[in-house]
Amino acid sequence: MSYSPLYHAVVEPYLNHGDKQGDRAYLAEILQTWSPEADHGHAIGEALHWAIFKGDDAAVKLMMDAVVSPKVQQWSDPRFTPLLAASQYGRLEMARLFWRLVGPEGRCYPLSRRGGRASRGRASQRGVRAGQLGRGVSQLTCLRVAARNNHADLVAYFLDVWDGWTDEEKRQALNDAAHAWCDDTVAMLLSKVMYDSTDIQGALEKAIIRRMALMEDPTRPGPTTDDFDSQKCLVHRLIDAGGDPDAEIGYNHWPLLHQAAVSIDCDGALKALLEKGADPNRPGPQGKNAVHFTCSSFNPCRPQITTLEMLLQHGALPEMADEEGEIPLHAVAQFGSLAQLQLCLSHCRGAFPDAPESMLHIKNTHGESLLHYAAAGGQEDDMIEFLLDSGLDVNLANDNGWTPLMCALARTRTKTARSMYRTAETLLRHGASAHTVTDENWTPLHALGSWGTEWQPSPDPDARIGRMARTLIAGGAPVHVESGVIRSPSCSGMTLSGLWGFRMRVFLETTAKALRQDPDPIADFTTPLGWARRGDLIALERAIMENLVSVSTGDAV
Repeated sequence: MSYSPLYHAVVEPYLNHGDKQGDRAYLAEILQTWSPEADHGHAIGEALHWAIFKGDDAAVKLMMDAVVSPKVQQWSDPRFTPLLAASQYGRLEMARLFWRLVGPEGRCYPLSRRGGRASRGRASQRGVRAGQLGRGVSQLTCLRVAARNNHADLVAYFLDVWDGWTDEEKRQALNDAAHAWCDDTVAMLLSKVMYDSTDIQGALEKAIIRRMALMEDPTRPGPTTDDFDSQKCLVHRLIDAGGDPDAEIGYNHWPLLHQAAVSIDCDGALKALLEKGADPNRPGPQGKNAVHFTCSSFNPCRPQITTLEMLLQHGALPEMADEEGEIPLHAVAQFGSLAQLQLCLSHCRGAFPDAPESMLHIKNTHGESLLHYAAAGGQEDDMIEFLLDSGLDVNLANDNGWTPLMCALARTRTKTARSMYRTAETLLRHGASAHTVTDENWTPLHALGSWGTEWQPSPDPDARIGRMARTLIAGGAPVHVESGVIRSPSCSGMTLSGLWGFRMRVFLETTAKALRQDPDPIADFTTPLGWARRGDLIALERAIMENLVSVSTGDAV
């Protein structure tokens, strides 16, 4: 067979039907005329990797006998060598063969001579990122690949066949296996390698977070019930090996339980930590316990009732206050559901003999009630109605003049414009006053104007903003108040996202010096009208202008 740049076309029939026994004859025919000189593009390497994937030992032996390179990389992601591919799929006999051929020098993901990217391909770059050489970082090895794909027998073979594995390589294998929730492999590693307490704790920190996404298996389905059971067993095992369930993790010093509580799909770790004695009331950042974290902006998803049930059953206190006097009930009112709030109320105890009734009226140290939090969260009508029916004041102002209506209108990162409208309309229907000016000279119309900026126009039609503005103006919302909050020309609705209640006061206190250095604002720059124009909210601007015109002509209501 003469050389052709399209040699891959010769190999292609085998790749299409290589899972059939009869195609070994075709492979043997290819190999009779194959040579590295005839196949400059290494197309035969695809046949080799296909045989590894299919577990075809006979085909692999045919190619090795024909002197196909045991180092040829895959053309596509993740560009593994045959040894790494065998490690990925758990092909023990193939791994033995490739190890004999390439030895310890071939154990690593191949890098260029300069120690940078592999020869080509996006996967090469990802492979380097996943296992690059560098100070304190181990290169991706066959040991790590086998460990994180839960091939304990292969890991045991690699450890036995060579005693030159570095401590860092063995540590990375343990970390990867723990991060991928591979309990069987972790058990084997702990039985064969003497890890110190720091290594065990590091693996425990990996085991309690979301399962590792493998670059070699990017389409792996999400965790199943069996995977959660494996994670639970894994966390138990690492704690029994010396891990501390009450330790802190990362630069922000989150307790492990807090991290597990906000990690996606980590109920197995959460249950294991609690069963091993982790304290659900251990204060984390800002004095928050695990229930605070579960129902807070730290959590990328809405809190799960099963997570709350687990924490409460193990003694978590829904009335424990953080540094700002916020208790988990406040967080549940903002981010949770009515069912979750009622669940937490049923577990209130301690210094509140008439709980849960008295807990409904508790405020943080800044005078904010559960209704303030529910409004700021853009909660559904059932939550708002429940709190109002429980006697909470719809017009209660906190220490710096914020009412629940102001909190509902405030722009937050976890609330949509649609939910803002719905919550505000519910509060107005129950008698909320629009005639509010906070200590920062912030009004309902200022808050409404924060939902549009030059970078992110309002996601809702202008007409709805206009209707809400007219309702607020008819209810007495001031239109001429100038607010120092937006004195800076660089201030936008996005800048103020998440600032409601006492948080707005803190923002002004921390930025007061910078604001004083700004030039004097132009006329009407800080009024609701000027703010609407800056946000490009045409309907809000029109509603305010209509009111100003009607006042000047004496037609205002």
